[in-house]
Amino acid sequence: EIWAIDSWREHVDAIRANGLRLEGKSGDRTVEVHATTDTADVGPCDLVIVATKTMHVEKAATSAKSLLGADTMVLSIQNGLGGPDTTARVLGRDRVMVGVVGGFGASMRGPGHAHHNGMELVRLGEFSGPVTPRLEGVAEVWRSGGFNVKCFDDIDQLVWEKLICNV
Repeated sequence: EIWAIDSWREHVDAIRANGLRLEGKSGDRTVEVHATTDTADVGPCDLVIVATKTMHVEKAATSAKSLLGADTMVLSIQNGLGGPDTTARVLGRDRVMVGVVGGFGASMRGPGHAHHNGMELVRLGEFSGPVTPRLEGVAEVWRSGGFNVKCFDDIDQLVWEKLICNV
């Protein structure tokens, strides 16, 4: 069961009405996902992915509190610095993993319509420390969706590399 949670009402309404259209490197298709603007609609999740601009992480993480169960894992994916730190401060360091993606070039074409130019690589690491079985489990979720994924013992190096690349 997959939920998209977004503050953009028109986007959520379009997903509810027509599904989410994904266009780009992986083809052009429409997928059915649940969508809402209110985390209270969802309930506890196995995995929460915070994938927003760094300036919006605190608000997103705070709203995600109702999504947490006893064993919920949180993956923080942002360009730049500070997103995972903010997520960890709000939701608990022991829950947080870090993602660094490259070669996607994603954009929104309109409500309910996303485009991506590539699917190069999703890099995952624990907030601090080596690769763990739970991290490998999250990697497998991404792989099952068709993504190329690698797990790393030192994700901080990759965060800095991505920042330098973007600069």
